[in-house]
Amino acid sequence: MSDEIDILIKNALIVDGTGAPSYKGALAVNGERITAVSKAPVKGDAVTVIDAKGMAVTPGFIDVHN
Repeated sequence: MSDEIDILIKNALIVDGTGAPSYKGALAVNGERITAVSKAPVKGDAVTVIDAKGMAVTPGFIDVHN
């Protein structure tokens, strides 16, 4: 991974959709790709940092009621 990150989401509850237990961690995005998901802090300088404390990061949800 390069040292520069477009978006860093930190302190999030990571739910990966596999049924594994969720965990607190970080997620890095470069362009349109997720480049890192980690329990440890993601290293590198981020253009945008989102503190997701108290929030969850999950695979996409679809509202089937609309």
